[in-house]
Amino acid sequence: MDLDAIGYGNPTIENLKGINTESYLDSLFADLTQFTFPKNSSEATREELNQLVRNVQATATDEDARNLYSAFDVYLDEYYMNFLAKFKISPEESGKVLQSLHDDVKPLILKLKYFFQRPRPYQLAYYYKLKLMPFTTLGADSPSFPSGHAVYSKVYSEVLGNQYPELYDALYHIHNQVCDSRLALGVHFQSDVDVGIYVGERICQFKEFMIKYQL
Repeated sequence: MDLDAIGYGNPTIENLKGINTESYLDSLFADLTQFTFPKNSSEATREELNQLVRNVQATATDEDARNLYSAFDVYLDEYYMNFLAKFKISPEESGKVLQSLHDDVKPLILKLKYFFQRPRPYQLAYYYKLKLMPFTTLGADSPSFPSGHAVYSKVYSEVLGNQYPELYDALYHIHNQVCDSRLALGVHFQSDVDVGIYVGERICQFKEFMIKYQL
């Protein structure tokens, strides 16, 4: 078995729609494809997998963490809205911003994911004969690299943190928790998350994006 030949696979119909959607952020695509991840057969990937096995074992004994991480997985936008509602910011107001951000960012994320075609950790763990049994998630129906949750949470926290500067640090704490959750659930490699954060940073520095969201 040639481990380096293993990829994630074909997109769902819904993800294919995203791939085929044009976005003003597409001009970032060529530059961002210069990044890569450790080869499937590399020692670095094996080390990442071993860490994920330990992560999942630890998460299995922490019910509070599992509940929080599951909320991030399925209801990330809603989690942000509920957090802001505690500070008298209406869900309608924050929801419009989050929906706009999601619609802007999603096509770029999907184009990058299906360009790289990195398999999910559980796919490689099978060939390494590692007992990696990730938690069931709804947000893992696409290639692993980069982490979409890392990108979304970076962008959400930056834009909302600039709109509500008194909440900036708290919003970034959520971003960090979201990134940690993908590792704790066993659905992403550390390198997926690291590059996902970088992709989010590049989006937030993109001129059209900065103008649109007043950064």
